[in-house]
Amino acid sequence: MLIGGKRPFSSNERPDSFDLSLLRVIFKRLAIIHIMKSAMERFLPILNTIQTRLRDILTRNERYMLSWDIAKLRDIGEDLVELARDVYPQLIQVEHRILYLSIKEAGLGIRDRATTVQKRSLEESDKEYFKNVHEALGNICGKIETDEYYKALLAVAAKREEENLVTPR
Repeated sequence: MLIGGKRPFSSNERPDSFDLSLLRVIFKRLAIIHIMKSAMERFLPILNTIQTRLRDILTRNERYMLSWDIAKLRDIGEDLVELARDVYPQLIQVEHRILYLSIKEAGLGIRDRATTVQKRSLEESDKEYFKNVHEALGNICGKIETDEYYKALLAVAAKREEENLVTPR
């Protein structure tokens, strides 16, 4: 094939080192994408577990907030801490501690606030706190249900891998 009246290189010539370097980078990126995708696919079952259990906890939490059953709300906190503890090993395997910490901290916060409220009367600020935590967890659960959470994780992982690539000079 002629380019500008000339062959880009004859059959016994090799492309210059830049072309080979570029090919190496392309193949390296493809390999990273493949590895990253298969690693992220291991994350799907744990996300499903979290979504299922979290949705159940949120449904019960809504019921308890209707009557402001503080003992039951405290149990919700315990359930969240237990969920975090149960999924921790799998989340560590896929290097995603933030979801574990978010669920655990929400559970500890609910439990501690409910314990405090049991020693005094329920105040408007307490109700607002329980509602805010419920809403935040509901947002996380909703994003897992719509795959938005997983897609965002893929995007973050891709960006991280791209930043780790050494580009040819």
